[in-house]
Amino acid sequence: MKKLVLISSIFILSFSACKTSKSLSKSAYEPAVNHQVETSLNEMDTEPAKVQEQAIVVRSESVSIERSNDHTLHAFYVIVGSFSMAENAYKLQSELLSNGIPSEVLKTETGMMRVSYLGTDREDEAREKVSEIRSTLPQFSDVWLLKRK
Repeated sequence: MKKLVLISSIFILSFSACKTSKSLSKSAYEPAVNHQVETSLNEMDTEPAKVQEQAIVVRSESVSIERSNDHTLHAFYVIVGSFSMAENAYKLQSELLSNGIPSEVLKTETGMMRVSYLGTDREDEAREKVSEIRSTLPQFSDVWLLKRK
């Protein structure tokens, strides 16, 4: 009988001592308070903000032309989409073509399908196109540069 009382009191004590406070745990998950800051026109900087240019990712891959009007392999490609399934690449290419953008579907040696916005032999031209796409087409903000091996 003494063992039963001792075990039950230890059991009750252990569960009551480990109880967390709801107010402490709740405060960590409360949303941030929206503080509005008022500034007068005199306090605002009148110079245009400088947009920090995002670095252009360059990857080297061996590719072959899967679907294109121009079957010439170029040194550089501006890639706007990468897919493991050819149907998805063809769908993006069709959307680009319907908007008047000549595009190509390239296949890598690993089987990935790359949708190219531009193929060129000049790196500077490809880099300019990447910057242009980032500033004018937000849906392709993750555009990158492929350098053919």
